[in-house]
Amino acid sequence: MITKFSKGGWSACQHGKCSCKTVNAPNHPVAQVEHGEWGDTYPAIRVVGDGIARQYEAILEKIPYGFIPDEVAAANAQVIAKATDSYEQMIAITHFGWRVWRGDMVADGSWGEWSWETHTGEIYTAAGPTYETPPWPEEARKFIETWLENLENNAENS
Repeated sequence: MITKFSKGGWSACQHGKCSCKTVNAPNHPVAQVEHGEWGDTYPAIRVVGDGIARQYEAILEKIPYGFIPDEVAAANAQVIAKATDSYEQMIAITHFGWRVWRGDMVADGSWGEWSWETHTGEIYTAAGPTYETPPWPEEARKFIETWLENLENNAENS
């Protein structure tokens, strides 16, 4: 199981709208999302000038394979930024038997209350948009982080 990664609270720079397309952990960058033209680069030599004034310069050439529009890259950055929340949810559901459900919603269905129930019957709730699971409540996140730390310590000691 993967337990060593930058802890949660990742965010896409300006929600993916920034030209850098960087995903950041609380204290450092985690990833830069590919955008625009993409492909393989390779070193090459270019001849500049003629005759005695001829010079050679090193350049990087690119074999383009495709193009990723900015709006797709922005969405990709946001998905990557939510990866730590998804990881915590996967752990809770697969290892603890937690259940996730949507509760009360506003009249137009755009906002609702989400609930998580542990295998022991504890219930955690959070409000958020109905089209995505909101970040886990702090108590649930601490519970999972403690479990991960214990798992990591047990692996190191065995």
